[in-house]
Amino acid sequence: MDQTEVMRLAHGGESLTVEFKHATKRDLNDTDIVEAVTCLANAAGGTLLLGVEDDGAITGCEARHEGGTDPVRLAAMIVNGTVPPISTKIEVVDVAGAAVVVVEVPKSDGVVGTSKGRYLKRGHRGDGEPECRPMSPAELMSSHFAFGSRDFAATPISGATWSDLDPTAFDEYREATRRSGGDVTLADLDDRGILQALALAPLSPAGELQVTYGAVLMFGSKIALRTYVPNHEVLLQVMDGTSVKVNEPLVAPLVACAKYAVERLQSLISEEELQWGMLRVTLPLVSPEAVREAIANALVHRDYTARGPIRVTLTRDRFTVASPGGLPVGMSVSNLVDHSMPRSPLLADALKRAGVVERTGRGIARMIETSLRAGRSEPTFSRTTDSLVVADFPLGRADLDLVRFLLGNEDTGGPTITLNGLRVVNEVRAANSVTVGELSASLGLPEATLRPTLMSLVEGGILELRGAGRGRRYHLASVFYRYSDQRAAYLRVRGTDPMQQEQMVLRWVGEYGSITRGDAANLCMITGQQATALLQRLRDAGRLEMVGERRTARYVLPPPAAGAE
Repeated sequence: MDQTEVMRLAHGGESLTVEFKHATKRDLNDTDIVEAVTCLANAAGGTLLLGVEDDGAITGCEARHEGGTDPVRLAAMIVNGTVPPISTKIEVVDVAGAAVVVVEVPKSDGVVGTSKGRYLKRGHRGDGEPECRPMSPAELMSSHFAFGSRDFAATPISGATWSDLDPTAFDEYREATRRSGGDVTLADLDDRGILQALALAPLSPAGELQVTYGAVLMFGSKIALRTYVPNHEVLLQVMDGTSVKVNEPLVAPLVACAKYAVERLQSLISEEELQWGMLRVTLPLVSPEAVREAIANALVHRDYTARGPIRVTLTRDRFTVASPGGLPVGMSVSNLVDHSMPRSPLLADALKRAGVVERTGRGIARMIETSLRAGRSEPTFSRTTDSLVVADFPLGRADLDLVRFLLGNEDTGGPTITLNGLRVVNEVRAANSVTVGELSASLGLPEATLRPTLMSLVEGGILELRGAGRGRRYHLASVFYRYSDQRAAYLRVRGTDPMQQEQMVLRWVGEYGSITRGDAANLCMITGQQATALLQRLRDAGRLEMVGERRTARYVLPPPAAGAE
């Protein structure tokens, strides 16, 4: 951190990650500094500047130790004043003669408080300005569970008794294990045995089984759910423009909740049909597997300490499942396909053993795969925030050519197409032809991950490769178009050979007088680099001349040779 950076931060004003403090010893004591550090650490981390006024004016920090401010001693004070200890990086930067103390605060891996029991977090005031405010009991509980220090489902409920559990919910759980091929050993246990097997009934100090939040969520009566987990609700909505056609709140144990929501939605989601030989293949707007996984994932991963229901919404152009609470620590939109880190491992295990969610933890991957195999676009999570996880399934007509190809590939014993292979084929289908860089940007996958998939698809005869180096482009092979209603599209996508390209360019110049690199690329469906090579080849052969330079360059026919008629 240098003078320029300090001045830039001061000029930028306070934010969720930057805080200023007027720093005389009389106005700023050690407790104030520790509280400011915990405030930043419990949010996204950030920078604390001691010696900068609220308006960004740099006034300097009064010396906190003999001979100045000692960064080592100040850092040690912060370590001793925070629980768990926070290690900060501290510098004293001279800005035009004023000493500014810069405290770099890391984002905490768990909830951090002061040694005096204060818990603060950076947030916005009602007017939008940043502030440090006390964390509410609900925020403390949510953060405590989110960081994995304790499973919400394992927490005993004070005052809850066995009478709060519904025997029919246990029967439904047993039936689910039998019907889905889950852990059928649970079907032979009594109610208490099931709770113990699922680790949802720990022993009290007196040796008695205790009712936990997990037990109520899995097997509680409606009254118990309303009383002890009031945030648990699934709201089913069907919208026609701004008009609400269906608005059903649902409160039930998790297995019954998932079962009813999936069945209700399947009755509302329309379908298309595809004739395949003697068979008629049904293509719903959203695949049943995707609906089941989306709802089950929301029930498992939502934050039950956060207010609001799980909202399941069906509109003309989108199916959406939105669940309260951001992604669990360690999860992000970019790693959802390959990683699974449930907020409550106990609830995830209970629903996996009932066969409600994927036992392999690949629920998101299943959503994507079943959507693509039904000819639909894959779901997106781009609207996910720190407080809401949103899965959006775009609706519209199915890509029947893609479905025909997948069915035909299976019927003829073609190569197995992996999930990444399906995503690549779908992307190439939409764009006609792509480079590995374009695929990486659109799918959010590293090029190193995509290259083996691309080569496998090329070797399997599903994709074809044109060009060389970074400009190499992939397009669908002729085998795809055998099942298409638009077989001529293959010839347009594949393009023409070099001799044909030259003739096309010369005809263009003869017709319009000149051609640019961009014109040639569009005309021949090739990259800009390939168009440059084509035009230079014609110039070197004396069939075209270049006029202008760089961006203004265009190619024209050469003048007739002397004496030519």
